[in-house]
Amino acid sequence: MSENSYVSSQWPPSIRKVLGPYALSMMDDIHEHKERKRLLINLFLPDALNDHIPIIRKTIKHFIDEWCQKGKILGYPQCRNLAFIMAAKCLAGFECDNEMGNELSTIYQSMIHNMFSLPIELPGFGLYKALKAKKQLIQRISENIQKLQNIPVDDRKGVSALDFLLREEDENCRFKTCESIVELMFASHDTTSSAMCSCLMFLGKYPNVIKKVREEIGSDDLDNLTLNDFPKYKYAYNVTKEVLRMTPPVGAGYRKVLKSFQLEGYKIPKGWTVAYGIRDTHHTSPLYTNSDVFNPDRWDDLPNFDRITPDNLETRYNYATFGGGPRTCIGKDFAKLVLKLFVLHVCKSCDWKLENKDAELYYIPVPRAVDGLPLVVQKRKNND
Repeated sequence: MSENSYVSSQWPPSIRKVLGPYALSMMDDIHEHKERKRLLINLFLPDALNDHIPIIRKTIKHFIDEWCQKGKILGYPQCRNLAFIMAAKCLAGFECDNEMGNELSTIYQSMIHNMFSLPIELPGFGLYKALKAKKQLIQRISENIQKLQNIPVDDRKGVSALDFLLREEDENCRFKTCESIVELMFASHDTTSSAMCSCLMFLGKYPNVIKKVREEIGSDDLDNLTLNDFPKYKYAYNVTKEVLRMTPPVGAGYRKVLKSFQLEGYKIPKGWTVAYGIRDTHHTSPLYTNSDVFNPDRWDDLPNFDRITPDNLETRYNYATFGGGPRTCIGKDFAKLVLKLFVLHVCKSCDWKLENKDAELYYIPVPRAVDGLPLVVQKRKNND
């Protein structure tokens, strides 16, 4: 909450270079950040989210059908592909078939895998490879902009974040628009894929939880859901919150100290880097009884952290999945929507079994099973 007075956002030089100066998370000027955030927040308002629901639902169902046909899959790579296709469609406006999806994903993965590298922009070094991949991605987005501008709005199959930015920004801002889309894909892809994979892992370990989700769904048709329908599925939402508490996709946040200050009796010197531990908070907070146990029912008795209200002012930072303060994740409602739809559809449509219930987890850069989470998946025989 002390942005630009006591602390400021801090990112490694290589990431700053790749995401670029127009990325919201890279903006140091608080006023510029506020103005850009005010524009981008519109991408995730209720009307926009409602437009995304059919695209997200169709994509999830397509992947689930493919998983059932294959029978055996690796959960993490599959969730990563699913998350990328959803981001490409909902954020960048691509109409991805398998061939285009694979091509874009290869370019994107090259950018991601080389971002955390030495800040040396020479051939052979990671930063050089990341910047080359980003240039290719920007080119694909630019080509998609040209394609979208030649299609009447009424003839487009979906309304993406890119569509909105094209309406709001003039042609002189096209590069800034492309950089915003790259950042949104970066922010949503690995985090969402990690969270979906964690859902499969925890639900696979606790069949009683799947049973309760299915009881809550009953005979409902999930193909016509809108945002107004989601409050009905309270337990399914509790599942997503518990997954994000147990294995938050982002484990910590980092800030640079601008001015020395006191915190809980400790002096934090100017120039230091400080980290707030999201995962550590979730497992040490006194708010959670038996914090190492996966228990969606706990959320029936916990404060509502979706909105800042008078009754959660003192407790809201006990749940820090999406950060806090001016740098709170702007896409948090989009991420929660994806996870709710994923849990509902995967529980209703298929049965799956973990081949390794004790898989070790990597936590950097995001939580994921070391073995890729091998699963045996089949279509539900009794879908009632």
